[in-house]
Amino acid sequence: MIGDSKSDLGAAKNAGIDSILYYPEHNQQFYTRESLLQFEPTYVVDDFQQIPPIVL
Repeated sequence: MIGDSKSDLGAAKNAGIDSILYYPEHNQQFYTRESLLQFEPTYVVDDFQQIPPIVL
């Protein structure tokens, strides 16, 4: 799952699947990085262009 919020990452964690935290600079106004890392995302990216090499 690719997500940028607690609900996205929580859903992936509850489902037992890999997750990618999309955390660009402008998302810092909504969530702290530390609060999202508590959901143990498999990967963390700050640019959409970083995602294809992970999922392909």
